[in-house]
Amino acid sequence: RFSVLVNRAGRRFTDESTSLLEERNPQAGFRQPDGRYWLICNAAIMRGEVAGAQLDPALPKFDWLAFARERGAPIEEADTLAALMPKLAAQGVDRVQLARELDAFNVAVHAGRAAALDPPRSSHPIALDIGPFYAVRCIAAITATCGGVATDDRAQVLDTNGQPIADLYC
Repeated sequence: RFSVLVNRAGRRFTDESTSLLEERNPQAGFRQPDGRYWLICNAAIMRGEVAGAQLDPALPKFDWLAFARERGAPIEEADTLAALMPKLAAQGVDRVQLARELDAFNVAVHAGRAAALDPPRSSHPIALDIGPFYAVRCIAAITATCGGVATDDRAQVLDTNGQPIADLYC
């Protein structure tokens, strides 16, 4: 909700701030061409060092960048946004539109007009103007079920008729 999400056309496609990583943002990302999109942020966002981040101070610091790298996530890194552009263009992102989009985003954030963007940025307007910058290619996926399977009081999984499935427990 603190980063910027862009599609292959180099455009923001959702109000990133209204969702955690696993909620609305991946659903909007899934509707992008090939279900692929890029999360763009800077080092301060990656480390959770942003004003208004509302991170629980009791939680240990977590290195999301290392976590993503260990799992083989495609990550581009650059000291400036200008240096990040050709790296994303090599992955099929419209470089010219991306530059316009991020420039408009930063201008709106600095002017206090992020809510007027299309799509709007309703909260956590954080300009991407201090590097280094990161772009993580994302592919929407189901990471958790909502509701899960039906079970009885013995933890047996129930079929669609409400009957226990033999030897299947949850």
